[in-house]
Amino acid sequence: MDDNTIIAKIVDILKNASPTIGLKDVLNTHPNQGDLTQYPIATVTPDSWQDAYVTLRDTKRVLTVAIRIYNKLEGDDTDDDVQLKVRELRDKVLNIVEKNITLDNIIDWTSPTQGKYLFAKTASDVYIAEIMMQVQYRFNRS
Repeated sequence: MDDNTIIAKIVDILKNASPTIGLKDVLNTHPNQGDLTQYPIATVTPDSWQDAYVTLRDTKRVLTVAIRIYNKLEGDDTDDDVQLKVRELRDKVLNIVEKNITLDNIIDWTSPTQGKYLFAKTASDVYIAEIMMQVQYRFNRS
């Protein structure tokens, strides 16, 4: 098991749900804002990790992952419309993650821990919801 496998699994789970929750795409990297061409979109990226020895051979790792949902002010949308859509998508993404805490049995558990809302004031106004999630898994060092 490695971090890229876990990120790919979370992306896959969210992509499979995208048609029903309203995301246009889910990426496994943090792109430059100019590279985002369709909204709403989500990214899943590693943030940090912490290891602990379980035995002389086995290690427990807690990986912190950031899931970011981006929505852009465009067309006839108002600021309120875009912010409300980001909050709604955040709720839907949280529900998906909370219903599959072992990511289809590839890890010990996952748990959303905190989040925040951000606003990127650029040539195009982008609202962002960020979900921080901890993922625990074990691996053998031998």
